[in-house]
Amino acid sequence: VLAGDGLNIGAGKAIKDAAGIKINSGNVTLDANGLTATDPGGPTTQLTINNYGLSVSGKVLVDSDGIKIGAGPSYEATMDASGIKIDGGNVVLDSAGLTVTGKLVLDGDGLKVASSDVVLDADGLTIQGGTGTSNKIIIEDSSTTIGEIYSRIDSNVAQMFITSKGKDATDPDGYVEVVAQNYTAGTKLTFSLDSANDRGIMDAEQFLLGESIRLAGITTTNRNNLPQVNGTIVYNTTTSKFQGYAGGSWVDLH
Repeated sequence: VLAGDGLNIGAGKAIKDAAGIKINSGNVTLDANGLTATDPGGPTTQLTINNYGLSVSGKVLVDSDGIKIGAGPSYEATMDASGIKIDGGNVVLDSAGLTVTGKLVLDGDGLKVASSDVVLDADGLTIQGGTGTSNKIIIEDSSTTIGEIYSRIDSNVAQMFITSKGKDATDPDGYVEVVAQNYTAGTKLTFSLDSANDRGIMDAEQFLLGESIRLAGITTTNRNNLPQVNGTIVYNTTTSKFQGYAGGSWVDLH
């Protein structure tokens, strides 16, 4: 129906007149105040767009201050000129950095995890030591641990461990190498541990010890099962003798 007072479609389904446009008996209204959509099953306003901004079900607000999600005044998330806040401010991203209350701080000073238990900054990486509890740096390959560096305090002793682990049946062994090298790479001192060959190797022109060195004793039977390599020294508990492998055979050193 087109009359002097406007346009009426479907017996009130849509009306356009001097006041504006109404659809479905006013459930959707577009007028001088803006756009409003109301729940057909009740009076609840689902959507409002006006001079103040955008509101969706009273849960999402977009206005000149920014974006708010959730019921005020304690919104679940806000984004404004100061930054982003989630969960009532427990998660904050602003010009200072990223903060997760009690869990994480990432800012200009570096990264702190769990109230500074882990700190990564200009000084390096720090993992706070604990008593009886290992504090680890874990190295993984496809979610499998292949290396660990960890420390702990136990029985009043500060302990540190470096571990290399075999990954699986295809790569079963671990290898650790510690190298000291001068800046021209002309001098290189190496200490390595190799589980594949069940041995440790010190590669240096001179090796200095403290007051003494003690060789673990082995029997003659176990000695004969060792690799027959010239230069090997053992203490034979069967004969109570220090022995060396030289010229293709075992000889007593005293």
